[in-house]
Amino acid sequence: MLGYPTLYGLVDLFYVDEEANLPTAYQFLALLSCSVVMAITPHDSYRLHWKVLAIVFACLAFDELAGIHELTMTPMERGFGDMQGIWSPKWVIPGLIAVAAVGFAYLKFLFHLERREQVQVVAAAALFVGGAAGVEMLTGALVDNSDPAFKLNLAYASMTHVEEAMEMFGILVFLDFLLRRSGRITLATEAGERSREALHRPAPAAVGRPAPSSPAPARKAAARR
Repeated sequence: MLGYPTLYGLVDLFYVDEEANLPTAYQFLALLSCSVVMAITPHDSYRLHWKVLAIVFACLAFDELAGIHELTMTPMERGFGDMQGIWSPKWVIPGLIAVAAVGFAYLKFLFHLERREQVQVVAAAALFVGGAAGVEMLTGALVDNSDPAFKLNLAYASMTHVEEAMEMFGILVFLDFLLRRSGRITLATEAGERSREALHRPAPAAVGRPAPSSPAPARKAAARR
């Protein structure tokens, strides 16, 4: 644009397919926020599930910064060869296996939530995984990544923006669920503490005018006179 391909670095600073820029920082902070909320919120009988999920989201946050998932691509290529099409982003194979394992392990946990919360959690997971893996697989099928300039392809750029938007929106939906749940638990805890304090607080003494003395003794004294 205007003879400057990246507008003095501004394009790279905001482009969602680049690393170490503002979209990456936003994704990192959003994922880390989910982890922190899960770590500090009082939990029910599924405490271990919440703690493990908090660790998973912390790992996802740092993966967003470092791109750790891409380290799986070389071993996958050695094991399965040079895959093309939907499997060209080779990290999606171990990624989908991990998602399936976590989903199976958390089925009982999911069903203990309220119905509205179940819908929200499933929607958040569908958006995030659908963007991160599904759209990237679709991009591999539509774009020839053997072309050195494939990232300049309009289809690639469009799919990349759809992918990142789905991931961001999925994280926001899940963070909304966590904050609503945390607020509800906090209010219930405070209400319970107030109720316990009221039960253990001594009853205040009755305040009022002293009862008038009976006039009978005065009348008896007058009669003796």
